[in-house]
Amino acid sequence: PATASFYPEFMTRSEDETTLIYQPHMRLPISLNMPHKDAYQLVAKQVSIAKSSDEHLRITRIWAELMCPLFKYPPHWILNELQDTGKRISPIVKYSMGQKVVTAYGDGEIMSVIEGAPQQGNSSLRYKVQLAFGTGYIRPEAILHIIPGTGNYVRMNGIMENAELPSNGSDQKLDPKYSLLFGNQHAYCLLRVYCLLVRILADSKSLLDSKESPPVESNKSDSCEEKPCGYSTVIASLKNVLSNRISSLEFEKVCRNASREKVAQMAILPKLVEKCANILGKIARGDTVLTLHDYTMMKIMDPVKLRLLCQNVTENANYRIQLDLDAGWIYFSYLEPDQDLLVVQEYDEADDEEENHDDLLEEQGNSMVEDVEMDTGEDEEEDVEDAEAEAEAGLPDSKRPKLM
Repeated sequence: PATASFYPEFMTRSEDETTLIYQPHMRLPISLNMPHKDAYQLVAKQVSIAKSSDEHLRITRIWAELMCPLFKYPPHWILNELQDTGKRISPIVKYSMGQKVVTAYGDGEIMSVIEGAPQQGNSSLRYKVQLAFGTGYIRPEAILHIIPGTGNYVRMNGIMENAELPSNGSDQKLDPKYSLLFGNQHAYCLLRVYCLLVRILADSKSLLDSKESPPVESNKSDSCEEKPCGYSTVIASLKNVLSNRISSLEFEKVCRNASREKVAQMAILPKLVEKCANILGKIARGDTVLTLHDYTMMKIMDPVKLRLLCQNVTENANYRIQLDLDAGWIYFSYLEPDQDLLVVQEYDEADDEEENHDDLLEEQGNSMVEDVEMDTGEDEEEDVEDAEAEAEAGLPDSKRPKLM
């Protein structure tokens, strides 16, 4: 299939022992060199078109507090999205004195919290922040996220509070280069679809860069008929699709002109962007994913302890998501709530691995693919569209068996 190169790699255990992954999982290549900015701008555009202003603001906080530190976005990428709502009730968490944060003006430490008039609510809240060049008074929306590993703060009822961490855990610790998140189904689906979007953009960009031509803002689909389209022209046309200025068929025509070999993978880009926006909308309806990510930002490198903390937030924190941007891999695995997390090899699997290898990989793959199918539809009609899009992306369609 045209999208076979984007299939995840399924493994019973990691080849790299420093990952501490000794259970069935999948891994995907992901790196900072991929066009994350294009992916962000495309999904942000779809959100601005399809979501309400309140949802838009909540989703902006997900970009700032989750995606920005996870994939190391430069703050200026999302500054235009960080805006004052003018509302008394804001979805922005209230930070605490002493927290070290990343702001629109650089890194700093919150020296004090200035509440303002009670009748004005959050709209009058200010933070006195010690920055590298001096002291500033900063509005809540100018703070992107906390600096990883600088405190044990977690949001509780909309306020960042110092959390007490349990002493129990394991002796096995991850290298600090890893980012480890135990998330729910929404978190898994968001990162799974987002990584597929970025990888397709990266592959398309690599092929089309040699054919690069200036972006065309015209609404006409035949804007690149005279000569092969470049990557920027495809992205410009994709934005026109999202804005309903051209149809999907017209966009496919542009993709075909750009590359007949890659037309299938580029033609599904609008659907992937739409799915990312829909999953972000589901995450924005609650604080669960951001609360789980607060524990990730503590840089707790003991996987067993981190999992216990996340299970106290929600019993659905069943997905281990581990990111290694240095090596260029992201790992996904699923664990039942009562299933032990293995961080050491308990016995020599050499004799059993060959016999059970195929069955374990099939169970893990079917389990996690089914979760994407369940999560990306908001009603029965969208579920049908989701299944069609996943078929185009080359994902298997099967029931999800539970892991033993």
